[in-house]
Order: sequence, then C-alpha cells, then structure tokens
Amino acid sequence: GRLAMKVLCDENLPASLAPQLRAAAIDATDVREVGLAGADDDTVLAHAVYERRILITIDVRRFGNVVATPPAATPGLVVVRMPSSSTSAVVQRITSFLTGVDEADLAGALTILEPGSARRRT
Repeated sequence: GRLAMKVLCDENLPASLAPQLRAAAIDATDVREVGLAGADDDTVLAHAVYERRILITIDVRRFGNVVATPPAATPGLVVVRMPSSSTSAVVQRITSFLTGVDEADLAGALTILEPGSARRRT
C-alpha cells in the first residue's frame, strides 16, 4: 500500500497522541520520544524538516503565522485549535483528520484544524 504519513507531535499535545496515530498506521513520533522535550521551536521544526515529518502542534503564534514560519519550507504544518476540548477529543479529531487526508494535501501548507473544520493556507 501507500507509505505511511510521517508526522511529528509537538509536546504541547497529549502524550497519548503519537501511540494512537501509530495504531492508525501513521508513522508518528512525539518530540518527547526523541529527546526534544523542552526544545525550542526552531529545533523542533528543524527535526521535522530533517525527517520530513508534518509537524502537529497547538503553537498558533509561531507555527500558525505564515510569516514567522513559511509553510512552503516545511513538510507541512498542522496547527490544532481546540482549546475547550478534552484530551480524548483532541486525539480523536487529529487521528480522524490525518487518516482521512492525503499527505500531499498537507505538504508545504499550513492547516488550521478546528473541531468542525480544517482550513488550508499556503
């Protein structure tokens, strides 16, 4: 079949996210699993780019800003905006979104993922 989508989960997301994504056949790594807990945004982004992983984060100030972080220079950015949702709802939303989307649609773009919508910006 097609290759598994590769993603990097930022540490501001639930620790349960990466294992849940792996269970859904997505090649997911959590920054905490690769020794990047507490690393700054540049380091996390550089790791994502190096491993060609789509970065999943809730850091809208840095990664939701196309000027601060031009998405074209990345494998893809998914910024999750679900501030009032439970951990399980966030994990479920991200999992269902990623399993239903083509990696090519996320590449080099910023996707804002909200409870009821996903908006793509380039």
